[in-house]
Amino acid sequence: MAAVRYALYHGCLIPARAPFLEKATKLVLDDLGIAYEDLKGTSCCVDPTTLRGTSEHAWLTLNARNITLAEDRGLPLLSQCNGCFSNINEANKVLQEDDELREVVNEDLALVDREYKGTVEVHHLVGILHDVGEKAIRERVKVPLTDWVVASEPGCHLTRPSEYSPFPDARYPRIVEDLASWVGASTVEYTDLIMCCGNVVRRTNADVADKMLGDLMAAIDGAGATHIVTPCPTCYVQMDMGQKEVVDKVGLKAPLPVLFISEMLALAFGHGPDELGLRYHRVPVDL
Repeated sequence: MAAVRYALYHGCLIPARAPFLEKATKLVLDDLGIAYEDLKGTSCCVDPTTLRGTSEHAWLTLNARNITLAEDRGLPLLSQCNGCFSNINEANKVLQEDDELREVVNEDLALVDREYKGTVEVHHLVGILHDVGEKAIRERVKVPLTDWVVASEPGCHLTRPSEYSPFPDARYPRIVEDLASWVGASTVEYTDLIMCCGNVVRRTNADVADKMLGDLMAAIDGAGATHIVTPCPTCYVQMDMGQKEVVDKVGLKAPLPVLFISEMLALAFGHGPDELGLRYHRVPVDL
């Protein structure tokens, strides 16, 4: 069977605010022999807290257009972002299952010479990394992360809405914990595992966002974690950049380093901090 090749969708946040996360992702995909090509010409996936609340039809149509770009290449779409994955995956499932809605959306897409067919699937980066399997991941490790005690922050949109999630345990996903253990780290559980990091709340009420992040950080610190690992770039930004606002409020001795899932794997695979751009993290990453 031929190896799967993916159309890599970049979204908005990573290219605009954290391109070093894309660098780590591509290094890890290359190391594992996972083929991909950049999906060009895409638009925003449409944050569900903004435009979708105003126009469900616009949300579906814009995501359908993004999917058609992958369909043109005959490739499954691969997202590095929880929010992008949740949006595009849900839109794809809805349109695949509703002939009438698909016809309505295609009427609009015809205005820009596009047609949604529903012929490709949507994947999350963390899912395909996990699917590689424990044996293949362990074989690639050059620098075991044996001193790390990892707390996972899976993020809100990785497994929600649960009816469209491909992950088996939608409420308590342990996919990050598996990957962390395969590269030599130990992991911890904490009480607020599935709570929101507060990022989207910051747009309207920074005090509430800080309270949400502070509660999350207190729980993680109390569990004895040394590092936080997330598959969500939005959680990464909130937790890496926002800790300075809450570290004193919740009594943390020091901020905890936060890594994107591909950064953790890239470090274990032997890539150095300079190659990965770890200098761009607000909280220094202790290796």
